[in-house]
Amino acid sequence: LQLLLQEASALFMIIKQQPGQGVLSALQPSIDALVERNLLKHKNKDIQVLVASCISEVLRIVAPDAPFTDEIWEVTYFAGISKQSDPKHVLIFGGF
Repeated sequence: LQLLLQEASALFMIIKQQPGQGVLSALQPSIDALVERNLLKHKNKDIQVLVASCISEVLRIVAPDAPFTDEIWEVTYFAGISKQSDPKHVLIFGGF
């Protein structure tokens, strides 16, 4: 899983911002997979960081349009990124 996410992150990085509809359609299964609860709340901190990296790249690619529903913006705050000791802390992204 970690290798797959590393490869996905690297591939997302080479996609230009605001690609054509064909590229967006091809990315949609990957985008949907990134927001699955089992990935967002994975026990492995490295997986959490890679998922966050992929989501960040997706947001860059599709900016200014967000590809996620409002429900997805309430995600488990990644303890590997945060200096908080409580991994259950919830961060709500607003204004997107």
